[in-house]
Amino acid sequence: MPNRLQKGAAGALVLALAVPFAVTSGGCVSGNRDAAAFASASREIQLRQAGKTNADVRADVKRGLDELVLMEERTRFEDQRLRKQYLLGYGAGVALLVTGALIGGSKFEGKSAAISGAGVGVGIAAFAMHLGQSGKLSACRAVLDRAASDLRTFDEKKVAPASASPDELHRELVQRMYEVRSDPSCASVVR
Repeated sequence: MPNRLQKGAAGALVLALAVPFAVTSGGCVSGNRDAAAFASASREIQLRQAGKTNADVRADVKRGLDELVLMEERTRFEDQRLRKQYLLGYGAGVALLVTGALIGGSKFEGKSAAISGAGVGVGIAAFAMHLGQSGKLSACRAVLDRAASDLRTFDEKKVAPASASPDELHRELVQRMYEVRSDPSCASVVR
């Protein structure tokens, strides 16, 4: 009959193995498809809008810049969420490692090693997930910074002096925003 320490160790093992799955169930796979579908549908609707004036295009540029600021805020929020998830996963890994060490002894040697190994595995998995997701967010921030700079330049050099027809400028603006919204690294912040 298992004692309290064994039951606690088994509970810690189940918790530690469940945490990474619960933490990462943010819809990563479907998120990319959803973001791409949203970006494509948005582009098609916006391209159908005709009869834009230069003032309308300038207002659209301002809205585009505002959207980029919101996306940047979402990347910061997402980064904070990832850090918390990493710490939670790492903490679960350390708890398992300690639990495995505490129930050591000749009677529980195999279980102790298995629990300690699970702790190390959970810690490594949490770290790997954090690295992968934070890398995507860094790439997204770079895309957003470039896009904001490009939109400001577009506004200053093309829209303000009205270097082309407003409809052409509008189509170019829509395409620029589509490229940002459909970027795979920004799929988690496009909603």
